[in-house]
Amino acid sequence: MVVAEFAVNRAGVIAINQSNAALISARTAAQAAINAVATAVKTTINNLSPLSDRQTRLNQVDTNIANAQTALAGTSSTADVTAAQGSAISALNADAANAQQKSSQEDAISRLQNYATNAENAIAALPGLSADNLTTAKTAIESAITNGDTNIQGATEHADMANALTAAEQVIDTAMTTAQNQSQQTLAQAQSNAAAAIDAALAAAEQKLNNLSLSTTDQAAQQKQLEADAGNAKVSIAAATSLAGVTQAQQAGTQAINQDILLAEIDSLQTEAKKRLQAYANQAKQTISQLPDLPGTSYTNAYSGIDNLVSIWSGNISNTRNLADMQKALYSGGSAINLVSLSAQANSQTIVDQERSTAQAAIDAAATTARTTITSLNPLSDKADRLNQINTDVQNAYNALDSATNQTGFTAAQTAGTTAITNDTAAAQLKSEQEKDDNALTAYGQNAKDAIAAMPGLSQAQLSKRKAILTRLCQQVRTTSMQQRASPMRITP
Repeated sequence: MVVAEFAVNRAGVIAINQSNAALISARTAAQAAINAVATAVKTTINNLSPLSDRQTRLNQVDTNIANAQTALAGTSSTADVTAAQGSAISALNADAANAQQKSSQEDAISRLQNYATNAENAIAALPGLSADNLTTAKTAIESAITNGDTNIQGATEHADMANALTAAEQVIDTAMTTAQNQSQQTLAQAQSNAAAAIDAALAAAEQKLNNLSLSTTDQAAQQKQLEADAGNAKVSIAAATSLAGVTQAQQAGTQAINQDILLAEIDSLQTEAKKRLQAYANQAKQTISQLPDLPGTSYTNAYSGIDNLVSIWSGNISNTRNLADMQKALYSGGSAINLVSLSAQANSQTIVDQERSTAQAAIDAAATTARTTITSLNPLSDKADRLNQINTDVQNAYNALDSATNQTGFTAAQTAGTTAITNDTAAAQLKSEQEKDDNALTAYGQNAKDAIAAMPGLSQAQLSKRKAILTRLCQQVRTTSMQQRASPMRITP
């Protein structure tokens, strides 16, 4: 009985060992199969482009591998191993499929964005689109991108993605076509306007031509040239493919017309410029003729210099062939004449300044002498007033100098000023002498009165009478003295 039980137990152990070996073998095979699929899935993911979340998806593959390993470790039969293997491989295949789906979506979105960018660049390059036109096109394209992105991301099949991309591109194409039509209309209108501008330029030139003094032959030739200019410009305008090209053709045509009519106007303009130069020269001569105190040769030399400049610059004006050069020659000639006039004015001003300075110096010298003389007078009761009068005389003389404009005026102001100073100095001297005499007479009279008062035997009436006589005599002497001193002292200019 014991032998039989041992045999049974041994058989069971053998069966268990055999089962464990089969399970381990199954697990190993399953892990190898899972790893092989995982490697293939990673290769697929790594080869996908674009794929913005590549690393996240690779990490998910690693997570699924780890989950498979955990599941395999928990199996207790080969059937469980097979189930775990199948589940893991399904998850890995799903990782690959999801990554491919994501890559396809991103590729479609990228292609849509590039398509839209190319369309926007093409529209931006179209001529003549208004800001509203550009805004409308941009809005339509941006809407197509938004809707296309949404539809692409919502698609689960490649066909659906392709359809969503195509639909968005068609919306963009419509916006492009609309912008092109608007551009063509604008270009056509610009060409029409430019042709009208050429016609207007031609009409204006023809009107100028009719007002010029030209021979019949010259006028006909010029008319033919103007018409040729206009015809060539219209051909260029019609051939232009951009607004800039239209503008350039219009400007070139207008310039040709204007240049040709300018050549016809040039002779009359030269004559007018010479007249203006001569008028400016005459004005300069008139200005110089009124300048004060220049030597006689200065006037004649200035006139000769101006005449010479008129001759030179009139010749230069005749040699010009365009309005800009003519105006430059006229300006240069006028500037040269102006320099002669300014030089004469500067010389005159220098002479006038020197004349004024000389006159002022003479007045200042006379005033200094007068102040010294008056200051030294003693007695002189109103000395301050006399000095103030000298200052007034000087200021009056300065005012007269300021009003003078030539040698004659300066000389007159100097003479009047020094005469006033001299007269006021003499008056101060007379006043001082009078005060000396008055003081002496007063002292003499007082001595006489004292002597009379000391005489014995005179009554009060006799004393008063004699003092009154003495006072009257002193006053008569004082008056006679003042008259005698004043008569030779006054100086007239």
